[in-house]
Amino acid sequence: MDKKPSTLSVVPADFQPPAQPSKREKRVFTGVIASCQLMLDQGGGLFEFPLPPDNTTVTVGRRMKQTDTPVTVNLAPFNGFEMGVSRVHAQFERSGSRLFVRDLNSTNGTWVNGKRLVAHHVHEVGHGDRIEFGRLPAKLFVKS
Repeated sequence: MDKKPSTLSVVPADFQPPAQPSKREKRVFTGVIASCQLMLDQGGGLFEFPLPPDNTTVTVGRRMKQTDTPVTVNLAPFNGFEMGVSRVHAQFERSGSRLFVRDLNSTNGTWVNGKRLVAHHVHEVGHGDRIEFGRLPAKLFVKS
């Protein structure tokens, strides 16, 4: 019997991220399923999640109790509440070879490379971008 792979894994803090590409190199999704790694600056969390080519989205937030809305990337164990992460904060979505993040009208905002996103508008992101969910900073790595 085949086991379905988990959509989320947390890797120890001593994990070394992949080397960042040069300024001229642009990462593009080449496979049917690509994946992303979201490395938190605090708490040593590393989340890896697949990005299927269809309209599947990955939701980032914090789930405190069983009754909360399910999220793919749960930032609650990484001081999500204290760092201003909303229960349903942001979502990643893929369109062809491009990756986007959308703030879901979070209380403390989603930031990409120091710029606050407008709620419900998509913003293209790529390998090496800095993303903040409220005041919880992370770095995005794209694996294709």
